[in-house]
Amino acid sequence: YGLRPLMLDQLGLRGTIQEYVKNFQDATSIGVTLNIEGDCAVLPPEKQTSMFRILQEALENVKKHSNSPHVRINIQSDNKGCSFIVEDYGTREPVDSPPKTDFPQSHFGLMIMGERAKAMGGNINCHYRRGGGYVVRGHVPCN
Repeated sequence: YGLRPLMLDQLGLRGTIQEYVKNFQDATSIGVTLNIEGDCAVLPPEKQTSMFRILQEALENVKKHSNSPHVRINIQSDNKGCSFIVEDYGTREPVDSPPKTDFPQSHFGLMIMGERAKAMGGNINCHYRRGGGYVVRGHVPCN
């Protein structure tokens, strides 16, 4: 009870993401380019909830840590599941390190996103972009 946003039942995953992004932009003045291709309803309800929570946490990380004026979100759905990229354009300089799939406890938000994806049989990969910014890329399978 209370863990699944009511908007998911009312608007579906696509509509809930669109509404959340609109509210995020209004609250933060961070511009968001959102591109959703395919039918997000390919995911069962419990995976829709987790996917929404991952995207929500990714945007919270942009707000808290990136100092980015803009974020780009791409979501592609097909009969295998949903893939997504959340990419900010922050001022942090990249760290020369391989993409992260295992997160230390000091990176609580990233750790939670990784655990959510793993629990659904999916994955998350995070890395800095050359020139600044951060990328969160993931996939949530249908089954």
